[in-house]
Amino acid sequence: MGENSVFFPRPFILSSSHTLIFKAKAVILFSTQPKISMKERLNTSLHSLSLIAVGGMAAWAVFSGDLSSQKLMTYLILFLVIIEIFSLILIGKSYPESHTSFKIGMIATFLILLGIKRMLPGLFVPLTITALAVNFLYNFYTNNKRRKGQFKRRKEKKYKL
Repeated sequence: MGENSVFFPRPFILSSSHTLIFKAKAVILFSTQPKISMKERLNTSLHSLSLIAVGGMAAWAVFSGDLSSQKLMTYLILFLVIIEIFSLILIGKSYPESHTSFKIGMIATFLILLGIKRMLPGLFVPLTITALAVNFLYNFYTNNKRRKGQFKRRKEKKYKL
């Protein structure tokens, strides 16, 4: 037995006609889909994690009953601010400026909501739910546009006249 036979199976040898068909299928499959970088995949995972966290915290509040809605929303806001900051660090340079501006605005909205918690506690929960809904809808919108390859930053001209 060879040195690699313990760890690796014996390679499957294709005839030349099989390799041409395989290469043609691979070219068709991979040429139509836009390339997704690791940063963009991590960004999508962060947004999925934030959605799972919102569902988990809401389920915890419903089933345990020891967490008030204002505390729940406060924890969710702090968690989402951290996730959005990491998201901007990851993909801020590859997504359009409008995306970056919107995300900075959402972070500011979440932080302002923490101030509203003390000033107008009656409006805190409805405004927070609205901000969360807008944030998640925008995340789904950008993820779908990114998958289609339509959501990229325009290249800046080096020389402007």
